[in-house]
Amino acid sequence: MLLSGVSYGTERQHGGPATAKRMQKITALLFGAFALLVPCAFAQRTPLKPGWNLFSPQQDVQIGQSAARDAEKKLPMCNDPKVDAYLAQVGKRLAEKAPTGGVQYPFGFHCVDDKAINAFALPGGFVFVNRGTIEAADTEAQLAGVLAHEISHVALRHGTNQVSKAYLAKAGIGLLLPAIVIGVAAFRILPLPRGYGDEGGAEQQEHDE
Repeated sequence: MLLSGVSYGTERQHGGPATAKRMQKITALLFGAFALLVPCAFAQRTPLKPGWNLFSPQQDVQIGQSAARDAEKKLPMCNDPKVDAYLAQVGKRLAEKAPTGGVQYPFGFHCVDDKAINAFALPGGFVFVNRGTIEAADTEAQLAGVLAHEISHVALRHGTNQVSKAYLAKAGIGLLLPAIVIGVAAFRILPLPRGYGDEGGAEQQEHDE
């Protein structure tokens, strides 16, 4: 597991230094493949892009900051700078390759002291990963896959996109402006999600357009 004492940035020590070096190479290849495959995929198919949204990316950040503060008050946080720093190290390397359309989200990664295997992201780039998810990962590459999934939700703006569609359906075109105000408030009173919006959304975003 990745969490072992304070050595959060290493894989299981099966096989000694040679195995550890191999796993580091695998992780490096994962990041390289992520960087190469994204533009290739975009060249071969319709690029993934955020859906219709009442909110601006700047509002995503404001909403996410508020919701993240609430999350840190309500959830049992690990409060371990070394763990958060390790998550940030892995997560920000992936975030650099995310298709954000040039938007610079202030990505932040935090460990929740919960043994359940789960992670979620809030609008604007605030990612929370349960301790159980880190402990269950055999390699850094597996953890990177979880983080990449959550980062994709941020980049495609699934949270505010879903709120926008929900309020449009309920309020109608004539109430779009009030819906924006209500939508901002909604993120402060809704229960914290198990994941960011629709867990299948990152894989099926193009079908929702």
